[in-house]
Amino acid sequence: MRKKYLALARVSSREQEREGFSLEIQEEALQAYATKHDGDLVKLFRIAETATRPDERRIFKELLSYAKENASELSGVLFFKVDRAARNLFDYVELERLEFEYGLEVIYVTQPTENTPAGRMMRRTLANMASFYTEQQSLDVKDGLLCRRLRGSGEGHPADGRAALSQARLRRVGRIAAGSLGGKPVLAVLLRLHDDATCAADSSHRAHQMAATRRGRTAATAAGRDPRSGRS
Repeated sequence: MRKKYLALARVSSREQEREGFSLEIQEEALQAYATKHDGDLVKLFRIAETATRPDERRIFKELLSYAKENASELSGVLFFKVDRAARNLFDYVELERLEFEYGLEVIYVTQPTENTPAGRMMRRTLANMASFYTEQQSLDVKDGLLCRRLRGSGEGHPADGRAALSQARLRRVGRIAAGSLGGKPVLAVLLRLHDDATCAADSSHRAHQMAATRRGRTAATAAGRDPRSGRS
């Protein structure tokens, strides 16, 4: 009897498609795994980069429901790799529950690991990295917008620019240490760090100037002088 597999392919951004993680490439890999192991994909869920957050949650919940309802007939649930399966630890825990409570094997076709304590530790480490990247990416986007706003208007507090720099630096240094630069040379990463530092320094200097001007005007007003002309 041929095996039956459930699968999910997910793309979160157009950048991932350009890096070789398109839905088509994932689907081919999932199908190839099923065929190699004498099986078929009985159902394939897809999450495109255009999907909204509610759509992502709905599709993932549908996957879980289908897996639980048909666990006795399925041989496993296939994903391209761990970060295509779960983008946060809550979702990853739900996938582990399929294994422990429903006896349904969860398989990451490009990141094979054994079903042992060491293998589970490796998968959980990958899930932690995926969760960190998702959360950090959200912070980086907010910090980048803040940095550009400070550069353009001079508003805000100097610490804001330093916070944006520290977040970006921590992320990139972490990627260097992990050896996952995505093919970019170290020099390019260091140049990007320099750009971040320049942005933060410019923002900090402009914010200091704005704050000093406001303090001067406040002091002049309190003394009964026209803050622009210096006359009483």
